[in-house]
Amino acid sequence: ATLVAAASISFAQGGGGGRGGFGQRGGMGGGQQLNRKDVQADLNLTADQIKQIEAINTAGREEMQAMFPGGGGGGDREAMMAQMQAFQKKQQEKIDKVLTPEQSKRLKQISWQLAGNRAVLNDADLQKALGITDAQKASFKALQEKQQAANAAIREKIQSGEIEREQSRELMDKNNKILDEEV
Repeated sequence: ATLVAAASISFAQGGGGGRGGFGQRGGMGGGQQLNRKDVQADLNLTADQIKQIEAINTAGREEMQAMFPGGGGGGDREAMMAQMQAFQKKQQEKIDKVLTPEQSKRLKQISWQLAGNRAVLNDADLQKALGITDAQKASFKALQEKQQAANAAIREKIQSGEIEREQSRELMDKNNKILDEEV
């Protein structure tokens, strides 16, 4: 449910920020990034390209809402992730048809920049470009599992009343910082 909600918010609002001239860290896909004025300017998008991308994103929001009615909670997490990845791939293919090859390449670079260290954890293209070894990939997986367990413990503390929900953000941010440093 959190995954769907975050993706829906990113679609609706154009996503969060990033690094290096693109604001705070963001994990949104290329379509959502293209809603941002700074990304549009960096890619020198035409008015027609912006209009086409807005149409793709609007249709994508509607498709996502149909895929995950009621927020999508309670289902098989692995199946939801696979469905989400297939959806994102299809969206990116549509966007790549609107962009020039140079714009698509630069958008990929911006996506990596916005994701920071997280890009190397999950993006096979970046892993290949950087020559990440299987041993490194295994280390990344172990780090992610460690962080997920730590965040699950925080959620359990919220549910048991040990901590307030507001305190959880600070604790999860600390976990994210640790993961970034370890990566």
